[in-house]
Amino acid sequence: MERNHQTGIVLMQGPPACGKSTRARQYQEQNPETSVIVSRDALRHARGKYWVPKQEKYITALEQFAIKQAVEMGYTAIVDATNMNPVMIAEIVEIAKGLNVPVVGCMIHTTLEECLKRDVNKNREHTVGAMVIRNFYKKYEVYCDAHNLDRSTDFSIHTIYNPENATNDN
Repeated sequence: MERNHQTGIVLMQGPPACGKSTRARQYQEQNPETSVIVSRDALRHARGKYWVPKQEKYITALEQFAIKQAVEMGYTAIVDATNMNPVMIAEIVEIAKGLNVPVVGCMIHTTLEECLKRDVNKNREHTVGAMVIRNFYKKYEVYCDAHNLDRSTDFSIHTIYNPENATNDN
């Protein structure tokens, strides 16, 4: 397949309610011909009841299939999920290696207070609760520190996998 643009995988990263979905939509709207959003939340909603823990492996399989199909068809896959779990990142990197495309992380920086405020907004499709947000926020802080991400900005872009030099810093 001949591509006239750079394809790859963009992982939107951050705690729940930080603005990942909003940023993903903004990026896709700016690049409608060359990008698609792969959203765990949308896959959960399409399945039926939003949170069914026993079916998360199924959601992961759908997500990975959609990422692979998007890239194989010449699109940039914008993966809209928290994307801080090292196992999930490693699985996406394996997909990227097989397709010879880069993986870039886009960490969204939002305060804990703002995430908690957004989560209780009655216009949100679903909420996760303060305890979940606080737990993810701790993981976010650890991830940012481990990857030297500047939290003073709205977001940080960082390379997770680059097939040109085969680095993998996740």
